[in-house]
Amino acid sequence: MRFFKSLLVIPALMLLLSGTAFSNDNVFKIGVCASFTGSNATWGDNTKAATQEAFAEINNKIGDYDIELVWVDTEGDPAKGTGALSEAVERKGIDIVFYNVLSEVAVAMIDVAAQYQIPYFCGLGATEIINDKYLSNPEKYKYYGGKGWPSASKLVGGYVDAINDAYDRGIWIPKNRKVVVYGADNGWGRSIGKALKQLLTDTGWEVVMEEYLAINQMDHYPLIAKIQKADSSLLVGTLNIPPLMFSFVKQLGEMGYDGLVVAEALSWAGNWYEMTGAASNYLLDMSPQLASKDAVAWADRMEKKYGFRPSAAAGALPYDYARFLIKSLKRALEKHEKLDRAAYLDIMLSEVITGKLTYTMEEGALLMKEYQYTKESMPDPVVSPDHFAFPVVQYMDGKPIIVFPSHLKQADLKIKK
Repeated sequence: MRFFKSLLVIPALMLLLSGTAFSNDNVFKIGVCASFTGSNATWGDNTKAATQEAFAEINNKIGDYDIELVWVDTEGDPAKGTGALSEAVERKGIDIVFYNVLSEVAVAMIDVAAQYQIPYFCGLGATEIINDKYLSNPEKYKYYGGKGWPSASKLVGGYVDAINDAYDRGIWIPKNRKVVVYGADNGWGRSIGKALKQLLTDTGWEVVMEEYLAINQMDHYPLIAKIQKADSSLLVGTLNIPPLMFSFVKQLGEMGYDGLVVAEALSWAGNWYEMTGAASNYLLDMSPQLASKDAVAWADRMEKKYGFRPSAAAGALPYDYARFLIKSLKRALEKHEKLDRAAYLDIMLSEVITGKLTYTMEEGALLMKEYQYTKESMPDPVVSPDHFAFPVVQYMDGKPIIVFPSHLKQADLKIKK
């Protein structure tokens, strides 16, 4: 009798296992990388909500395939990030990788993509180190299918143009043409600092000081005292870790620095004004804006659903890229009649990075007129007013006011009295 029961159990068990295997064949796993814990977790919260929302809108399905999002916590650290991604590939069985935040993590991730030959779309690190790596061996690094943020040198020229425009038109008459460059001591901070230093020097400014801050540093009073002693009229740079930026801006305000300040990345976290208050007045930033009716409506929906208002850079941008990814996955299924790593890789290489497949505002993009890559731009997206571009804004009482370029300008740049 016991033997007969065993005979009944075995087919049932085989049927169960067979059903599980069949189900797994119809699950497409996407590893989503971001700093979900650690000092940059605010960005991770935005990323998670935005990506979840994009896929929820298609009921987490593409054709007959269920989409499973696997959260890969980089903790903002290259070693921990590569370890987490390796685990996601080897043990969790992800099919492709999406997104990332910090440049120094992205530099390490490009090698993980090459090692596992896994398609990686939209690593957000902007540093030109990634460009140099990619272009040094395009065949090896072909799995890294496009950065989500262009190199700093392609974007930050807008600051220099805006500053020099105000100077040339007499809107700003500085006491001297001395500038201090600051930044986070990471790939992003140094890339921005290097680009700004070169562009400003080329247009007649004198860089008298250059400082990079440890990402866990919160006491900036000694540094600000040095900046004031340098007697500069202009302070430019970026701190892309929200707590670091918030503390620096507040302390800069407390110590009464009276020069013009570029605070690239201030608004990357949605609660930037709550954390900085009046200290953010007059600061310049170059960042995407939730300006259109569709973008504002999206942010309203997100706030109601997730309990916080997403920022444009940390929320709307990954949302747009997730929608671009969805379009690419649908195209892979259409062409290959199946959805797997090889099918997506083909579309990424033959249509996405060649510029044939793009994602536009007409299709629902919130921030850019068109997201596009070309063989000439790779690994960066195309940068132009009709593609990836940010306006220069000046903050007043928590509101961003576009001051450059002229065709988008809402007001002239204002100088602190």
